[in-house]
Amino acid sequence: MINKKKFTKINISKELFFLIAFLLYTSGIFFIKNTIFLIFVLALNIILIVVFKIEIKKIINYLYKCMFLIILYFIFNFLFGYFKEAFLISFRLLLVCTISFIFSSTMGFSNIIFSLEKLFTPLKVFGINPKDITLMVNIAITSIPFFIRYINQTLTTMESKGLKRYSIKSIKYTCKILLLSIFKKTNDIELTLKVKNY
Repeated sequence: MINKKKFTKINISKELFFLIAFLLYTSGIFFIKNTIFLIFVLALNIILIVVFKIEIKKIINYLYKCMFLIILYFIFNFLFGYFKEAFLISFRLLLVCTISFIFSSTMGFSNIIFSLEKLFTPLKVFGINPKDITLMVNIAITSIPFFIRYINQTLTTMESKGLKRYSIKSIKYTCKILLLSIFKKTNDIELTLKVKNY
């Protein structure tokens, strides 16, 4: 007969291990300066896509939605004269977006949040409630799809008005709209938390 408590502990440890591995993997990508090593990471991501049987169409769709932020960061670095860094950082962001989609698709959102709470448990020593941090992370993660969708809707509106999707004028206007929506969303979240006496 299987000991349920023992099985649960093993399962939690496994999820926590994958979370820590994911955080180290994504953080490590930003420290890689060699292009060959970045290509190796790309190959590793492709292997993970095949191993976990993730649909290519879903990944392409997700990366397409993230493309605005990647291009924005590229333009920002390019305008300030960091030509090589502009390409490298954009490529790194593309790799991180890919592995993030693989990780979230494989592990599941609820398991990620639960593992984060376990990861932050040692902070209780300093009087910090891990549930508070998990709540903030939860709000941040759930807000990402909203902002990505909002960006794509704004860019589509720009296209319908005759502007190119990723032109400087479109990006400038989209950034203004995005900032306003972030402030509005933050205000809504704050009011919701106050109502719940959090």
